[in-house]
Amino acid sequence: MEDQIFRILVPLKGRCLCYVHGRIQSHSGSKRQTDYPCKVQLASYKMLKEKATNVERRQLAETGILRCAFLLRDDVETIHAATEVLAEAKLSPELKNEALYYRAKAYKNQKADKKALDDFRELAKDTRNSYGAEAKYQKMLGIGTTK
Repeated sequence: MEDQIFRILVPLKGRCLCYVHGRIQSHSGSKRQTDYPCKVQLASYKMLKEKATNVERRQLAETGILRCAFLLRDDVETIHAATEVLAEAKLSPELKNEALYYRAKAYKNQKADKKALDDFRELAKDTRNSYGAEAKYQKMLGIGTTK
């Protein structure tokens, strides 16, 4: 069962894909055509995580869950998934930044400004990527009324 799920999800490599007009398209963070394919993929990634027998597959599943939850605008699921990804021992800097960014945005949406600001502060340490640049901007804004 794990191998079947893995074979389906490996080409996705943690991305969320959608079927639009009969063609598979990668979901970008800014365009949300339809939520249904992401909901199906979210369920598949969760199943893979349950069945995963090695670290690589578990991390693929956790990354997929994070990205699908963010694209579905499910803040609670995004926070949970990002926290699990960040708990991984061997985590690339790129994936760490992505998880921190998604979690910060979800915290901000949930009005947890202090937690969002903490994540944005961590990201703002390196502004050479888009996550760090936006984090620095959010930090400068102070995210609402955070004291």
